[in-house]
Amino acid sequence: MFLLKCTRISLLVLILWNIPAFLLHYFTPSMASLSSYLTSALFLGYFVLAPKSIKPAYPFILLGLLYFSIASFNYSYLDVDNFFIKEFLRLMIVVTFGAALVGQTNIKELYVVILLGAISIFINALIFPQMSVNIGRAAGFYLNANTAGALCIIGYGLSYGIKEKSLRIIGQIVFTFAGILTFSRTFIIIWLFLNLIAIYRSKKNMLAPIIGIIALILIFTFADELTLDKQRFTAFQSFLERGDNRSAQTLQEGSRDETWAQYYDLIMENPWTGHGFMSFQKLENNKPGAHNTYLMIIGESGILPFLLHLGIYTMLFIGSLRKFKTQPEYVNITIGLILFMLTSHTYFVNFYLILISMYVYVNLKKNDGVVEIENIKS
Repeated sequence: MFLLKCTRISLLVLILWNIPAFLLHYFTPSMASLSSYLTSALFLGYFVLAPKSIKPAYPFILLGLLYFSIASFNYSYLDVDNFFIKEFLRLMIVVTFGAALVGQTNIKELYVVILLGAISIFINALIFPQMSVNIGRAAGFYLNANTAGALCIIGYGLSYGIKEKSLRIIGQIVFTFAGILTFSRTFIIIWLFLNLIAIYRSKKNMLAPIIGIIALILIFTFADELTLDKQRFTAFQSFLERGDNRSAQTLQEGSRDETWAQYYDLIMENPWTGHGFMSFQKLENNKPGAHNTYLMIIGESGILPFLLHLGIYTMLFIGSLRKFKTQPEYVNITIGLILFMLTSHTYFVNFYLILISMYVYVNLKKNDGVVEIENIKS
C-alpha cells in the first residue's frame, strides 16, 4: 500500500536523520516541535492503518514504563513543567506502535535511509564544515559526531545483509568514509571488530578492510582541504604511521572512562531508585553527563530498569548469534548497539537506538516463527 510505505519511510527519516533536533538547532523551536508532533501522529496513524499481525515489543514497553515511573521519584521539576510527561508520552508512542513500523520495514528500506543520512556527513565535512557542533568532526544531520558514528556503524553492519552487491559495496564505502570523518574512537574500534567478524565468516569479506585503508589514505592526502579536528587527526595519523605512544595518550584524553568515574559514587548513593530523570544527562555540578546508557539507567532509575535493559540486550545478542551463519547483520547491529550505548546517555529521548533495537527484536521473533507476516511488496 503506497500510503503505508510513504508513512513508513517518513517515520524512518524523521527518527534516523535526527530531524527534530536538527530543526531545533539550525532553524526554530516551533519547527522542531512540529516535526516532533508529526512523528508521534504518524506513528499513531501507521499503527491504525497497518496490518495487525505484529505484536507490540513488550520488553521495550516494560522498560519504558519502569524507567519513567521510578525515575519520577526524585525528579525535582515534575510539578513545575511538563517536559517529563511529554518525553514519557513520546517514548511510549514509539515503543508501543513502533513494532508495527519496524516489522514491516525491509532491510533495504532501512539501509537506504541510513545510507542517505550518512551522506549528510560528507556534505557537512566538504561544504559546510562550520556547521558542526564539534568543529572538525563532521556529523551531518546528527549534530553529535558520536551519534553520526553510531548510525554509520549500524548501516555498515546492515550492509552484510544486502543481497545486491553494488548497493552493499557503495554503502560500505560511504559508511566507512563518513564514520572516519566523525573521528569517533568508538566507530573505529567497532568497525575494526566487525571486519574481523566478517573475515572470520568468509574470506570474501576482505574487500571491506581494503575500503577502510583507501579511506584513510584519501583523508590523510586531502586533510588540508578539510576542516578537521587537528589535534585528534594529527594524533590519530601519528599513531597509525608510527605507533606513537604519546599520540595514543592524546587520543585517550577526555576518554569516557574518566567521565564515567565521576558518576560511580552517585550510583552507590542510591542504587535502588536512582537520582531521578535527567540527573545523569544534564551538565551540572561540574559533571558533563554520564555519556553511558547503562550508567544513566541505573543512576536515574535504579537497578530494576538496569537489569531489564541488560536482559533485553543479552536476549538480542543470543538470538542474533543463532542467525549468524545466515543473517550476520543482526550480530553486527547488536554489537554496534551494545558498544555505542557505552558512549551515549540519550537512549530515552533520541529514539534511534530504541528503534533499531526493536527492528532486531521483531525480526528475530519473526524468523523464529513467533511473529508471522507476509512479505511486504509495497
